[in-house]
Amino acid sequence: MPCASGEEPLSIAMVRQSLEPLHAAVVDAGGAFALLGDCSFGKSSLAASFIRKGHRLVTDDMLVAREQGGEVVALPGTGRIKLMPDSAAALFDESCRGVPLHAGSEKRAYRLDPHMVQL
Repeated sequence: MPCASGEEPLSIAMVRQSLEPLHAAVVDAGGAFALLGDCSFGKSSLAASFIRKGHRLVTDDMLVAREQGGEVVALPGTGRIKLMPDSAAALFDESCRGVPLHAGSEKRAYRLDPHMVQL
């Protein structure tokens, strides 16, 4: 099934500005690391398991990296994570319903508390 993240126009606009976004989730666990893979490979679910252990999310779904002071830096994302409801249940209480990504998907976007996000 093709990926339908709704961010394809944004990716195109970024490429036109010489920014190359990668499909990844990035977690800061004493140093940032990227989980790269195709749609539905479990990047966000794995990132959520790191968040449950006290690590912070840098970005979900789209990674933009820059050279800064001789290092490669992952730019922070939107402060949300896209998960299937069963994966979200382990991270959020039942009152957090998330926002559907689109009518044809069970996946939802969940806003993270500030202590869960690396800015």
